[in-house]
Amino acid sequence: MRKGGDKFYFCDGPPYATGQIHPGTAWNKCVKDAVCRYKRARGFNVRDQAGFDTHGLPIEVKIEQELKLKSKKDIQKIGVAKFIKKCKEFATKYISVMSEQFKSLGCWLDFDDCYLTYKNPYIESVWGTIGKAHEKGLLERGPSAQGARLQ
Repeated sequence: MRKGGDKFYFCDGPPYATGQIHPGTAWNKCVKDAVCRYKRARGFNVRDQAGFDTHGLPIEVKIEQELKLKSKKDIQKIGVAKFIKKCKEFATKYISVMSEQFKSLGCWLDFDDCYLTYKNPYIESVWGTIGKAHEKGLLERGPSAQGARLQ
């Protein structure tokens, strides 16, 4: 109906897929949904893609607790690939749970085609952006990064 309207692209700043939604997450999502509805009512062609943050420390901590790991070295003992698989399984479970909870609040965002930060297209787009920033000379090594080493 609004294909001829000005485009309004909404890309959800994603919540971590770490469990049930809480009041702050619900409020945040409902406000975002209201903005998209307002834009639609004003004739905009709205793309409203939901998303979920599915990697990083919050999910790692949940899996470390679930597996009763005491330190990061324990991840190596069980195997990094196994740990990553468990993290993805955990996140995937809560993407489904949280999507249904947001829908029950009446949110109209596109949950069927949400972006997930553990999917290769997302990861590749981030690396592509970093690569472009590097090519343009927009990245620099700060003092805290000098001498820092991964162990």
